[in-house]
Amino acid sequence: MECAFLPEYITKITGIEPQDLIGAPSRKEALTDLRHFMGDSVFVAHNADFDYSFLDASFERFGLGNIGNPKLCTIDLARRTFECERYGLAYLIDFLGIDMATHHRAYSDAYCAYQVMRKSFETVPEYVRSADDLIVFSTSSRKERTQKKEKAKS
Repeated sequence: MECAFLPEYITKITGIEPQDLIGAPSRKEALTDLRHFMGDSVFVAHNADFDYSFLDASFERFGLGNIGNPKLCTIDLARRTFECERYGLAYLIDFLGIDMATHHRAYSDAYCAYQVMRKSFETVPEYVRSADDLIVFSTSSRKERTQKKEKAKS
């Protein structure tokens, strides 16, 4: 069986080899499955704008429409919930003591983003009670967060 084409730089970043793709679903099948899996849930990712725009373009390319899901970026959330020198995923893995060896692989990156989000939840203000509140909080300015906090106290 012939191996699928895989750019060399992808192999360098992810460790995925062309032979790893033998028997894998087509891109359209994988995207269709992802579309169904996502439903109308919140799209959560580290550097969500990048992944969101990439998936949105891929969905469009294969006739699956736009994503349309609300999105939550764990970088934005981390910036608002703890002080850190940098907010890249590799740095946060070390900073937060997240135990995951493989970087730039879907499961491990998703797991680490989940752990960043989970640790952020420990310091999210009480007025954040829903996914919508969390998204607004994660993208709000310090001034907006302070005003909300003051309003919640009164």
